[in-house]
Amino acid sequence: MNQGSRGINKVFLSGLVVGRISFDSTENGSGACSFELETSRPAANGTTVGAVVKVNAYGRLVEMCRRQLEVDSYVVLEGELMNRRGKYGPILEVRSRDILFDMNGV
Repeated sequence: MNQGSRGINKVFLSGLVVGRISFDSTENGSGACSFELETSRPAANGTTVGAVVKVNAYGRLVEMCRRQLEVDSYVVLEGELMNRRGKYGPILEVRSRDILFDMNGV
């Protein structure tokens, strides 16, 4: 594959917000929100496979998160994978492009 070509980078996740929700600014002064989303699915052997994914939101989504995001709230989001180097190795995060908040609870 050509080094300059890009594939489709789109993910859809749903789950419960867990841990800390943090609000900050990027280097250029734009708002940013980070939170963790716990998601799971049934496995073939009857068990459950789960993961906790770090999610970052920017721009218009930050104000939506300030108003509606709470720990234990259920959200559905569309985003893209972000791979970068971390202190202890590669970090995989999701940059959210859209978030739907469940107004009725789970």
